[in-house]
Amino acid sequence: MSSFRLTRSHVLSSFAPLFETSDLARRNVFFTDSVIPNVAWTITGHAHSLVGTRYNIEDHCNISFNQLRKRLVAPIKFVYNDEGKIVEIRSYFDTVFAEQVLAEPATEE
Repeated sequence: MSSFRLTRSHVLSSFAPLFETSDLARRNVFFTDSVIPNVAWTITGHAHSLVGTRYNIEDHCNISFNQLRKRLVAPIKFVYNDEGKIVEIRSYFDTVFAEQVLAEPATEE
């Protein structure tokens, strides 16, 4: 049996790097410390091009984060392994807003 136990403290410390908005390297600690490299990341929906499952962090970031940047909203479901690392992520949203954002020219923030 696993010794890992999901607690509020674990969730808060895991997601703390995502509060960083100006230093991408510090923000990316979330991915290196809390998510396995070959995570199964699913975005559900029908009305946008983000729908699908990616099987590693790089592919997911290229499809979503790198395009939507700070405009993503919850809810997102996370599944943890026995070591407290995230092994599966499912985002729930189905909106024309995602398509509108993706249609805009990319800008650096």
